[in-house]
Amino acid sequence: MKIKQVIIMMVVVVAIFAFGTHSYTEYVMEKNTINNIVKSSQEDVKRLQMVREYYTKFVVGDVKKNTKEIGFSFDHKANNVLPFPTTVIHDLTKMYSSRSDVKIELYSEYPFLNRKNRVLTPFQKEAIAMVEKNDDGVYYKKDVINGKKVLRVAVADYMLLPACVNCHNSHKLKNWPDNKWKLGDKRGILEIITPIK
Repeated sequence: MKIKQVIIMMVVVVAIFAFGTHSYTEYVMEKNTINNIVKSSQEDVKRLQMVREYYTKFVVGDVKKNTKEIGFSFDHKANNVLPFPTTVIHDLTKMYSSRSDVKIELYSEYPFLNRKNRVLTPFQKEAIAMVEKNDDGVYYKKDVINGKKVLRVAVADYMLLPACVNCHNSHKLKNWPDNKWKLGDKRGILEIITPIK
């Protein structure tokens, strides 16, 4: 073999190695980024659930114990009453999403009648089906929204308190059979949409 051929082969081998290493490094970095976003999203969902749990136990519980004059409604602003616990979360996610590049959405395949006209997106339908199959109740997927790469992390929202089960099973705005829900049932999805930078 001539020296010229050996040099060309060496250059080609070095180029392949350099490109392969760069691609592998990018792959590992993206995988780490995705894992970090998924963990962060799960923590965000836990925080929202803690807010709802606190509100249910100490606001709703105290109001019901101490007065019959104050009611609760999804339409709390118009009716001069307090919001339902999930309405608090729904309103907080809208407020947070309007002030951040991270978006949070709350949805279910069984909406209360006040949200019956909402149309689920293909991803939302897919997420509802997939969290049922995943033991950890988490489903994520890369997507492009408004020209930006994002990671959509859907986390199952479970019935964690007896008060939530009782309300969902007896509320006049329900559109499902009586006594459908029990503790531990998946009630819907909290989705965190995070830009991938």
